[in-house]
Amino acid sequence: IDVLPNGVDPTVFHPAGDRQPTREVVRALWVGHFVEVKRVEYLVRAFARALQSRPRLRLSLLGDGPERGRIASLVADLGLTACVEFLPATDRAGVARAMCAHDFLAVSSTTETFSLVTLEALACGVPVLSTACGGPQDLITQPWLGSIVSNDLEGLTSGLVDMADRAPGDDTARRHAYVRDQFSWDAIAGRLI
Repeated sequence: IDVLPNGVDPTVFHPAGDRQPTREVVRALWVGHFVEVKRVEYLVRAFARALQSRPRLRLSLLGDGPERGRIASLVADLGLTACVEFLPATDRAGVARAMCAHDFLAVSSTTETFSLVTLEALACGVPVLSTACGGPQDLITQPWLGSIVSNDLEGLTSGLVDMADRAPGDDTARRHAYVRDQFSWDAIAGRLI
C-alpha cells in the first residue's frame, strides 16, 4: 500500500522571517472546527491543569463551529478568560500567520484521518503536540517535529507542560524543509506521476 498524502502549499505555509520566540509567554494554538471529535473541551481542561505549574502558557483557539459557545462558557467557568483567546475562522493565509505567531500547535482530537493542520504548522516551522489519534502519528516521527501523547486528559496535560518547558529551538527551517520536500504539492505530484 502506498499512501498518497494531502499536500501543503509552502508559499503560503512557511516560517515568518521576523518571528523571535520569547519565553515570557508560551503560546499554544488550536485550529479547527468546534465539534465533539476535536475534543476542545479536553484541551481546555488540560490547559487549566498545566497552567497551574506553567503560568506562562497561553492558548488560542482558532475556528468556528457548533460547540464554540459551549467552549467559551467552559473557559469562563474555569476562570481562564485572561489566558485563552478565541480567534475567528480565517483563510489559509490567516491560519499561516496565526501559526507563525505561536510557539506550538495542539491537536486534541479523538481521531484524525490525516491532520492537514499538523503539516501546515510544521511547514510554518512550528512543532506540534498531538494526541495519539491516528494521522499525526505518521507525521510526527522525530522529537524535533513535536510530541505524541496519550489520548486522554493526563496525556494532554503532560504534553502541554513539556511543550512549555522546551527551549525555543533552531529547528524551524528543518521542519519547513521536511514538509516542503515530502508534502508540497510539487512533491506529491511528482510521486503521483
